[in-house]
Amino acid sequence: MQDNTIKRFIQKNSFINSIVIKNKERLRSVSYGEGNPDKTFFVIRRNAPDAGLFSFVITNVGWMKYAIDRDYIPVVDMQSYNNTYIGEENIGKINSWEYYFRQPCGYGMKDISNSKNIIISSVNAAALNPNPIHEDEFKEWKSFADKYLSFSNEVVSETDMREKELFMGRRILGVLCRGTDYISMHPKDHPIQPDPSEVAQKAEKILAENNCDSLYLATEDESIYELFRRRFGTRLIVNTAKRYSNTGNRSINEIADMNVQKHDPDNRTDMRYRKGMDYAVTIALLARCKCLLAGQVSGTTGAMLLTEGFDYVFLYDIGLY
Repeated sequence: MQDNTIKRFIQKNSFINSIVIKNKERLRSVSYGEGNPDKTFFVIRRNAPDAGLFSFVITNVGWMKYAIDRDYIPVVDMQSYNNTYIGEENIGKINSWEYYFRQPCGYGMKDISNSKNIIISSVNAAALNPNPIHEDEFKEWKSFADKYLSFSNEVVSETDMREKELFMGRRILGVLCRGTDYISMHPKDHPIQPDPSEVAQKAEKILAENNCDSLYLATEDESIYELFRRRFGTRLIVNTAKRYSNTGNRSINEIADMNVQKHDPDNRTDMRYRKGMDYAVTIALLARCKCLLAGQVSGTTGAMLLTEGFDYVFLYDIGLY
């Protein structure tokens, strides 16, 4: 009773409540028991309910490197805060990181539930991370990702199947072209995206100069897809991920989550899982192309970190919004 009274008092006092929240969300040490006394685990968390999958990849990789550089064992926690791939009903129950990626060192949240030495990250991004891509830093991040970032077995299996169906052994140019919320909202301090018509023109040139047979387009924007379909016809390849015509002042993930709740309220977890899987496979396929043309966005960084190597890369670097 006394604990509930104190809790209600804190919640009603906005100043005290903000101090409590900041304290909980800071980087700090905790102990859950006496297990694994010879190891120090670093739990990577983030409070960003509308962030996309590869935004999480970028921030998580930043914290992974922070941990490894200090001889900590990183463990990604995408279950303690609401995110677009599990929703509030599964907070604390499902680690959505493990839907799409392996844990960097093989330890999950259950494995450390009785551990003695644990450091919890702040809920914000690490000071250093691999986005946007700068050539002078990228080799180090790529080398790190080769060791600690890999898709889950489920993503690899589905990507293998889709690559066989779509690429058919051909030499493919991968193009990532963002639209929708990036174009309508111009998110502050995010990379400016190139004009889609300019990207299509550049793609035509790269196809010819690099002997590519077809173009694989990764986009969430229906109008961009139509532009490329009209220009490239049967040379165009796309995955089955959902595309949108207009998101107004909402992010893609906000719109997607609204659709999940509206169309299938009893199967929200599976639909969220499917949304993330489609996106993961879309970027995994991009990483398997022979050449890459893209704007500087999270998915581009993901493809660059996860590829086994591109023969040719052109990234637009035209400043920030």
